[in-house]
Amino acid sequence: MNINLLGVVRGCKVFTPMFRCQGGGYFVNVASMAGLIHPPMMSAYNATKAAVVALSETLKIELADDAIGVSVVCPAFFRTHLNESLRAGNPQVEMMSRKLVDNARVGADEIAAKVYRGVSRGYFYILTHAKERNIWRFKRLVPFSIYAASMLKQTRKMMPRRSAESTHT
Repeated sequence: MNINLLGVVRGCKVFTPMFRCQGGGYFVNVASMAGLIHPPMMSAYNATKAAVVALSETLKIELADDAIGVSVVCPAFFRTHLNESLRAGNPQVEMMSRKLVDNARVGADEIAAKVYRGVSRGYFYILTHAKERNIWRFKRLVPFSIYAASMLKQTRKMMPRRSAESTHT
C-alpha cells in the first residue's frame, strides 16, 4: 500500500501545486493490468493498483481546468529485474510471477516506447499488452458472472488446491 498507492498519491500531491504555478503539466501514473482485470491470488496487489486507476480517473477530471493532464499506465508482465526483489505471501504465486516475468516477450524499452506513444496521443488508459487489453474489454462488455467464470477457467491452475478436510468446514 505504501509504495504501490501512497507513493503515487504523494507524488501527485507534491507536483500538483508546481504544475498549477507553471500553467500546466502531466502525470503519468503507473498502475497495472491487475488493477483492471484482478487475477486471483493477488488481491492486495490488485486492490492497490485498482486504487491507482481510481485516483488517476479522479485527477483527470479534477485537474482538467488547470491544464494538468493525466494518463494511467497498466502493463501486464514484462521483462524486468523484479525477480531479484519479488516476495509474495504464497510460494505458488511467487513461482508463477517469476515465471511470467522470465517468459515475458516484452521488455522495459518496449513498454517505455508504448507509454511515450500513448502520452503523445493523449491516451488516458495506456494498456501495453493486447491480450490483457482484450480481457479488460471483455470484462466491461459482459455480465460479471460470465467474466468471473472465464477468469476462473483460465486461472484455475494458479489457485491452491484445497484438501478434502478444508472443503468440509
